[in-house]
Amino acid sequence: MLFNPLNYPVCFEKPRRLTDIDSWHEHIPFAFAIVQMLKPKIIVELGTHKGDSYCAFCQAVDVLGLDTECYAIDTWKGDGQAGFYGDEVLKELRAYHDPLYGRFSRLIQSRFDQALDYFSDGSIDLLHIDGLHTYEAVKHDFDNWLPKMSVHGVILLHDTNVREREFGVWRLCEELKNKYSIFKFNYGHGLGIISVGAGVPEELSTFLKTAEEDIEVSKFFYHLGSEIKLSNAPEAMETRIIELTKALQSRDEQIFELNKTVQNSDAQIKELKHTLQEINQSITWQMVMKYHRMTEMLLPYGTRRHKYYYLMLNKFRALFNNFFKKKLLSSTLINQPQIVFKVKDNVCSLPDTLLSIVIMEDAFNINILNLLYKSINHQTLNSLEIISYSEKAKRITIWKQREFASRVSRECGSKEMMTTMLTGLYVYVPTEHFVLFPETFLESNVLALVSENLLFTINFFGIPREILFLQTSKDDLQDVLFVCKDLATFEDMRLSTFKFKNSMENTIDKVVGLSIIQPKIETSMFNNNINLPDAFGIDDIEFISVNRHIIPKRPEEVVPSSIEHNFILNFDQIFQEKAINTQKSAIMVFMPFLAIGGAEKLTKEILLRIKDQFEIVIVTVESPDPSLGEQSHMFRKVTPLIYHLAQFSIPDLFLSNMSYLIRKYSIKTLFVANGANWFYDKVNNIKAIFPNLRIINQVYDHKHGWINRITPNIFEAIDMHIAVNKSIENAYKEKGIPSKKICLIHHGIDLSQFDFSKYNADSINISKQKFALPEDRLIVSFIARFHPQKRPIDFLILAKRMEHDKRFFFLMVGDGPLSSEVNRYVEIHKLSNTKRLPFYEPIADILSLTDILVITSEYEGLPLVLLEAQAMAVPVISTNVGCIDEVITTGENGILIGKIGDIKAFEQGVLTLANIKDRRTWGLKGRERVTSDFNIEKVAREYRDVLGDN
Repeated sequence: MLFNPLNYPVCFEKPRRLTDIDSWHEHIPFAFAIVQMLKPKIIVELGTHKGDSYCAFCQAVDVLGLDTECYAIDTWKGDGQAGFYGDEVLKELRAYHDPLYGRFSRLIQSRFDQALDYFSDGSIDLLHIDGLHTYEAVKHDFDNWLPKMSVHGVILLHDTNVREREFGVWRLCEELKNKYSIFKFNYGHGLGIISVGAGVPEELSTFLKTAEEDIEVSKFFYHLGSEIKLSNAPEAMETRIIELTKALQSRDEQIFELNKTVQNSDAQIKELKHTLQEINQSITWQMVMKYHRMTEMLLPYGTRRHKYYYLMLNKFRALFNNFFKKKLLSSTLINQPQIVFKVKDNVCSLPDTLLSIVIMEDAFNINILNLLYKSINHQTLNSLEIISYSEKAKRITIWKQREFASRVSRECGSKEMMTTMLTGLYVYVPTEHFVLFPETFLESNVLALVSENLLFTINFFGIPREILFLQTSKDDLQDVLFVCKDLATFEDMRLSTFKFKNSMENTIDKVVGLSIIQPKIETSMFNNNINLPDAFGIDDIEFISVNRHIIPKRPEEVVPSSIEHNFILNFDQIFQEKAINTQKSAIMVFMPFLAIGGAEKLTKEILLRIKDQFEIVIVTVESPDPSLGEQSHMFRKVTPLIYHLAQFSIPDLFLSNMSYLIRKYSIKTLFVANGANWFYDKVNNIKAIFPNLRIINQVYDHKHGWINRITPNIFEAIDMHIAVNKSIENAYKEKGIPSKKICLIHHGIDLSQFDFSKYNADSINISKQKFALPEDRLIVSFIARFHPQKRPIDFLILAKRMEHDKRFFFLMVGDGPLSSEVNRYVEIHKLSNTKRLPFYEPIADILSLTDILVITSEYEGLPLVLLEAQAMAVPVISTNVGCIDEVITTGENGILIGKIGDIKAFEQGVLTLANIKDRRTWGLKGRERVTSDFNIEKVAREYRDVLGDN
């Protein structure tokens, strides 16, 4: 069948948007045509830049009057192939796009992988991939987004005919043609059309077949596209000239402003000095100084008067801050939806059974069934009942509080009859995946459900829509009991029978659920950004999510009158679970999150060595940055009792949840292994509720970070302060903390894990081959979080400066907030002597092939990687910050750099170490020092003595 362009008049439309980026202009007529052929319900574009291709799709939808949803996904930051740019590109595109296409199209500023969760599997009809064009990147995007494609799905790949600058789209097309029907236009950098759906419309499949057989089809679209490109060339050139002119003007203005700033600096310094002199001589300053002297005279340190004065002062500050926070929020969030929570008092006590677990025996084989029972038995929630039901055998077995002696079996004719026997406030039907979930899974869900009076929770385990809870009552059990894993469909459940309360103006008072993110036991990393899509449906009811809280889209659909929403309940006050009796003294370890970092690693190694002496409960209050990693799976080697409060609770309930856990486990000692603002804000409240609780706090730097939160009203609530070096010990004393409340305990490492004698030349070369490192060069390594504190860009600048010296190769190991900046620097400067690896374990493998370790940090306490490198006999070049000089002596086991950011000094240090015949001698001296002072076994014994309640 011949292709008749008159059947697709839209392809003759004149494009409304043509910018100076013309690489897609020749394909715009085909973009118009394929929209008419496919009539897609959802169009998604990955990589939009200035939006010429995307706006062509939108224009076709608009002209044809289709009921199509369009989504453009891009970071609008650029990449190494397309170049990098600022926010002005997205702003300009929004200004053009929103008035024309905003009713059916959205621009989503996001990385491609992050946006995956915004789309259901099998929902996208037309996908255009035009992001980073390396083979690895485009294959990653294709594979990740393929499950999102519908039965009508078609994927467009741009730049299929570019074979330079590491472009690899052509290579992917070669692989895909063995599996899918593919047609390629070779002009305009190339455009591949891949038919991935089993039910691609016949109209489009016929066109692709015709285009493959008839070269005139390609010629037709080529001529249409060429006319567009040629017609826009003068305008594009003029636009480019205008942009360059503006850039030059902007540069001249910046130079003028900088000169002006330099000229005014001396005057400003003089003015500031004059102002300071006036302040010192002013009556107000003299009165302030008299006030402090009077305070010291009338309220001597250590007296009751001193204690009560600071207690009242702290309360006044809290009230003052809360007042202005509310004022600020009310002024900035006007006309924005917000969830308002109110504390509910006079609440009746909860029933003894909070959760009914219903196991459908017929759905599992005997082995899985036994694993389910075993996993439930390991759960930390005690207030539950287990109901095992077999429809085949018409039998039900009920356990109360998991006690075998309470087991009762009886005949049960139907599911409906079985539901009348349940007594739990909530119902849960586990799948086989339950055996992989953490031990605190049930308890964290129940804490969320009861504390916020919710209807259900949806749990995320790296993959969304894993399991769901529902609140029940005697009347509603038949409707809400049986829940399947797929969020879109539920058996025997009629949520449409529920009613939702009407909302107040500018608030959302109809919260019914919460999405909770929990890592699986075997998962080492999980994506904290996983969240519910903006909207989803259950049966006939549509929901939307606001900061992980789930609300109905239409307020006229309301829940039963017995369920109140947006009231939070202090769980520790309404539910008094029986305290757990153990033979060991219980300690609670408080950390902000369990990321991959030195503080977390040190804490884990210490806890592993003292876990036999203590019952350990770990509590965190902040969600980790995904780029920093997540180590819950490693801390479970210490204890299963890990509670990530930020994952299932709002900050207003943290204190309540912590109080509940302290009572439940009879906690004797609260050990703050690494601080958080929430802790220092609430430490006095914790001490007031639990006056006999020993609170032990430690910090890692004497100038930066949490040391600055240790004020008199805070350190009085803390029973012991751990200093990890002498500088911190002195800083504590300068703040007025008595010596008897300070304990000096150095860092430590496990020397058995860092034994350089286990690595020989052959094993080192094998490791170099594994990581694709040159065997004939000295390896200079940077191993740290990519955080401003660590200054990773300084290391890259060093690599750039030494690029000409073929003796060296630079290795970066880590991840973090500056990952994109690191990648951008490497791409822009095309560093051929540098390689980046993610966090790697065991790190000793990396250190074994490292000849020189570089630490460029702006501030530090004592980085563990420094001790690990020294244990592996690796010499270190480091900025002289924190207490690094307690370990490194220049000319003996490393080199200290006096000035932060002195790249030239780092370069000289690398050259110095390279010219030393026996660098291992320096390294061995470092190992001697670490062995004598920083052995983890010795450190763990010191922590055990401090944390003990004797």
